[in-house]
Amino acid sequence: MSRRTAPDRSIALILVGTVLLLPPLATIFLIDGKLAGVPITFLYILVVWGLLIIGGAILARPLRENDTLTATTTESEGPEVPRTDG
Repeated sequence: MSRRTAPDRSIALILVGTVLLLPPLATIFLIDGKLAGVPITFLYILVVWGLLIIGGAILARPLRENDTLTATTTESEGPEVPRTDG
């Protein structure tokens, strides 16, 4: 995964999660039915929440590697020393 892809995917994950949990979309699942004794609406929210956690866990490693790579690049350049000419 490229250095730019991981942050882009994390932003997309946040946006998709927000849209899926917005009341207008969540009301599609306002069904009076139950599955294994649990209301369908509750299951919908629980499944979306779980998928967002799994997606975040999958994206955590590339984001951490991206931060480590950025920190290593910055440190290898060394501190900037002001020049005194004259």
